[in-house]
Amino acid sequence: MSPLPDGGGGPRSTARVAWTECDRGGHFAAMEAPDLLLADSRDSYRTRRQPAVGSATAQMSRPGRWEHDG
Repeated sequence: MSPLPDGGGGPRSTARVAWTECDRGGHFAAMEAPDLLLADSRDSYRTRRQPAVGSATAQMSRPGRWEHDG
């Protein structure tokens, strides 16, 4: 393996955000088990899209939050 040129490649992260093991599929999951891959991708993004409790986005998304009773 050859080294990266100076400044090439940018910073690398090895942080693992999620890990899912399936009973089928494999290296070519998109072709072997597309339904499992799609479901896992949707679940992953769904949990990341939810606003944090107490955040401005979470407060604004509550129904009736900005309605005036008078």
